[in-house]
Amino acid sequence: MNQERILWVIAVLLVGAATFYGGRQMGVAAGQESRSAAAAGFFAQRGGGGQGGQGGQGGGRGMSGTIASIEGNTVTLTLNDGSTMKVNLAADGVVRHQVNGTLADVKVGDRVVAIGTQNGDTFAATALQVGGGVGGPGGPGGTPRMTPTP
Repeated sequence: MNQERILWVIAVLLVGAATFYGGRQMGVAAGQESRSAAAAGFFAQRGGGGQGGQGGQGGGRGMSGTIASIEGNTVTLTLNDGSTMKVNLAADGVVRHQVNGTLADVKVGDRVVAIGTQNGDTFAATALQVGGGVGGPGGPGGTPRMTPTP
């Protein structure tokens, strides 16, 4: 009778420990997923490169470089490694320059971050963030443009 009680206590303890461990693992996974989603949302709202803007080489979310030329709605960027990338701004895309602007507001030599997707050797942008670089406006390599208020 005593041995049977001991076996039941051990069984209950093992089930409790397994339940605790499983719940903890699920909580850790949910926390990591939530953190990733929050980071992606943060960068998407601010026009940053997020996970894809590594070193100015857009991996699906952003592209950063210095404007080499502008032709129509196509901006050619010189990337940090010296290569070039053509960025096509969508018809409904926006140009951000501390405030929303147009493509006419940017000029050759400006640092920009293009937000969109890469398609071969061209980048289809839905927005351009002027004055940004890797790490966001004012980040490493960035040259933010401060417009004085009148």
